[in-house]
Amino acid sequence: MRIHRLNIAGFGPFLEPQEVNFDAFAAEGLFLIAGKTGAGKSSILDAICFALYDGAPRYDGTPGRLRSDHCGPGDPTLVELEFSTGGERYRVRRSPGYERPKSRGTGTTMQKPTAELAIFRPDGWEVLFSQPREVGKELAEIVKLRREQFLQVILLAQNRFGEFLRAQSSERLELLRTLFGTARFEHYERDIFERMRAAEGELSTRKAAAEALAARVEAVLPDESATLAPMPAVPDADWFARAREVSAAEVARTEIALGVADARQQEAREALREREALADRQRRLTAARAEFAALGERSPEIDGERVTLEAADRAAQVEPLVHRLTTARDARAAIEDTHTALIRAAEAAKTEDSDNAKAESADLILVADPATPEDALTAIAERRTRHLGRLEAEARAARELPTLHARVATRTEEEGAAASALTRAQERGAALPADLARAREARNETAARAARLDSLRAETQSLSARAEALSALIALGPTLASAREDAASAEAAQQEAAAHQRAVLRRRLAGFAGELAAGLEPGEPCAVCGSTTHPHPAEASADAVGEEDVTAAEARVAEAARALAAATSTLGELAQNRSALSARAFGTVDVPEDLEAARHALVADLAAATRTRSEAEQAARDLPARETEIQALEAEQNRVDAVITEARDTLAAAVSARVSAHQAAEDLSRRLALAHVGYPDLPAAIESVTRARDLARDRARIMGDRVRLEAAVETARDERDLALAANGFSCEEEWAAARRADREQIRARITAHDAALAAVSGRIDAPDLVDLPAEPVDPGEAREAEHRAGLDRDTAASAHHDQRSRHRDLDTLLTSLADAQADIAEELTTFERLRALATVLRGGENNARRMRLESFVLAAELEEIVRAANLRLAEMSGGRFHLEHDDTVQHGRGQSGLGLNIFDGFTGVPRATQSLSGGESFLASLALALGLAEVVTQRAGGITLDTLFIDEGFGSLDAETLDTAMATLDGLRAGGRTVGVISHVPAMQERIPARLTVHASGAGPSRIEYAEG
Repeated sequence: MRIHRLNIAGFGPFLEPQEVNFDAFAAEGLFLIAGKTGAGKSSILDAICFALYDGAPRYDGTPGRLRSDHCGPGDPTLVELEFSTGGERYRVRRSPGYERPKSRGTGTTMQKPTAELAIFRPDGWEVLFSQPREVGKELAEIVKLRREQFLQVILLAQNRFGEFLRAQSSERLELLRTLFGTARFEHYERDIFERMRAAEGELSTRKAAAEALAARVEAVLPDESATLAPMPAVPDADWFARAREVSAAEVARTEIALGVADARQQEAREALREREALADRQRRLTAARAEFAALGERSPEIDGERVTLEAADRAAQVEPLVHRLTTARDARAAIEDTHTALIRAAEAAKTEDSDNAKAESADLILVADPATPEDALTAIAERRTRHLGRLEAEARAARELPTLHARVATRTEEEGAAASALTRAQERGAALPADLARAREARNETAARAARLDSLRAETQSLSARAEALSALIALGPTLASAREDAASAEAAQQEAAAHQRAVLRRRLAGFAGELAAGLEPGEPCAVCGSTTHPHPAEASADAVGEEDVTAAEARVAEAARALAAATSTLGELAQNRSALSARAFGTVDVPEDLEAARHALVADLAAATRTRSEAEQAARDLPARETEIQALEAEQNRVDAVITEARDTLAAAVSARVSAHQAAEDLSRRLALAHVGYPDLPAAIESVTRARDLARDRARIMGDRVRLEAAVETARDERDLALAANGFSCEEEWAAARRADREQIRARITAHDAALAAVSGRIDAPDLVDLPAEPVDPGEAREAEHRAGLDRDTAASAHHDQRSRHRDLDTLLTSLADAQADIAEELTTFERLRALATVLRGGENNARRMRLESFVLAAELEEIVRAANLRLAEMSGGRFHLEHDDTVQHGRGQSGLGLNIFDGFTGVPRATQSLSGGESFLASLALALGLAEVVTQRAGGITLDTLFIDEGFGSLDAETLDTAMATLDGLRAGGRTVGVISHVPAMQERIPARLTVHASGAGPSRIEYAEG
């Protein structure tokens, strides 16, 4: 990550816009941020942190303090940062929330925080997001560092990197947890502990259930179970089988006893049945004889009733004619009464209708006159009927008036409903643009994540390739070591052969004189000096060798050289392969010392990249749903527009219908008012005309009925007299006396008497009542015997039923108890396994170093940090100091694994980091911070640190140590990195010519000036 440019306005001590061009220091690589104390040097770093993370460490909890106190009500507060990472250049703008003057009226209002993220394209800046939440989420994906990580690897803020050196283990754990995101291990530890507690509770529950089952088993065992052994605490099939056998034997015993009692009860019941049957036959014969005697005493009375019944039957034949005469007389009297009543009613109606229409009054005068003929009355009725038809037609029309009024109300309600529907549709239409905007915003966010899918796939493929290369590199280690051993052996053999050859040559050369001397002949010239005299010929040495020995030594050297060349070639090929694998895995031929740690880190990076790629793939899958949601909202907007148009049309139609219904109701009301002129109202008119019509019609009808009824009375009288004489009655009174007899009751008594005589005679002569003993039979003794046998049988049945139920319960309980005991054993195994795991994870027993799981993971990271830090600390301290990771067991209940000591090469003794002097502490802290930065960036996807800031601390160094620190800073510039140092120490200004200077003006606000070295 490289920071290019920073623009500040109204932020911290800066009021006027200030620009910092960090690219101006790229060539120098090292620049100084200088200025007096309090001028605002650290505020530059605060602005960078605010732009990326919407906050600065110094102002945590007081976001309002980010705005400059020098700002007036209308002065803006803005931070703009340009940076590049991953091959792209970005620009982020932020403004914190603050109070500003209202645009209208007096007073102030709260200015909401703003943010904007843009990316540089070939044709200029393109805005990606313009909402603070979206900008924050996207920056997290782009920067790949959380704020705490950023402050540990890029912005080494004032006094912050020294905290890690001096921190206690618990404080160091919190920081490392934040940097490396290892809280999941603590969550795993807590989950295992909770599962252990749950298993413990389940085990207790299962034990209690098993104890309850055992108690129930003891309760249902039969008394004969005393021969059983005590109940086992673990499943015992033999004991359970023996308990079932004892219970089954008791069931069989009670079943036999029940069979014996049942047979005895059947015998007693049969004897009782015989005695009761004989006694019942005796009772039946006695009762039949008594009933026959009583019936014989009533026979004369029954004969008299037979005569009365015959006279009543003759009277019944005359009764219809007598009834017909009575009916005709009653009808004639009734018609006369009705005629008189009608004349009185006409008289009364004539008086009551004197104020109504004249036509009805004239008709009622004729109706009230007894002399008015029938045809005149019929004409009046027909005339009033026609008038009544007209009035009833108007009445039917009047009944429509409430309907018309209801229709007006209905149309009014429809008008209100249409207006409400129009209002709802308009409200939904007004809300839809915001919903559509939110859906498009979610779609854009999802599309942005999905757009990174190709790059993430490429990244995971790259990491996978690196992981494969690293695995091959680790596998190559033993082969390379063996090749080195073979090459070393071949080199030793070659050197030994060369030494042997040199020794043979020396011996060969040393023996040449003796060999020549042996070939000298007296008087013959010497082959070397030419002399013919040989006064002192050399003697051959004892270890002299010949030409064949020299040849053999040369052949041995050649063979060793060939073996060395082959081993060296193999070693070279393996080394070249190792360099190639290292280049594929790390991008450099230099192989790290701890390949396993590098492999673990690379696997973690690959897992993180795979997760990020999965999120992008999920976003790509979610994108169609987001598009569908937008399409649905757009379709809904079209529907709402159509609904608004339809609602407006409906409202207009409802208004028109209401006006039409109201006009129809008013027209009908005026017509009805004219229909009953001369009467108080229409019902009164209908009542008056109806009364006149009914009176005229009824009088005409009754006058005809009077004549017909008089003739009917005469005819009925003649028919009655003939019927009385034919049936033997001299007068109507004699007939009435015979008629008063109750024929049905008399006939029933006669029939019942005859049937009873026949029935009792049949019972007396029944075959089963013949030859009965004279003495009465008493079944009481047999009944008592049957009762005792029934009690004995019930007792035996109850005992058998109880024992059979207990046997079934015992079988079920034994099965449940065996299952419960097996579950306890299984649950106990689970609990012990979880307890042992939880104890180890929490640093308890069986954990030799008392190191918790998260501490163990972070201890490995701390070892990497210490290794990286010591590379620089050894250089800065001249080899005197190096950091040591302390994972020894702590005293008391403290956890181990994250301790740090400093090893002093002058004393050869490690000591606490708090014992370092100010300058030593600064160097150790700086080395540790740089090591921490290196490891964190490796864990953060291998991001590059092209810009680095270090805030203060150099004032505690002496000149020599400062030189060493400066040399370290110079080394940080390697690879094009730009390092910014904040310091007010004059010596730093002399050593770093390229610098920014923060000046505090006399009026208060600060300004920034910068110069290139």
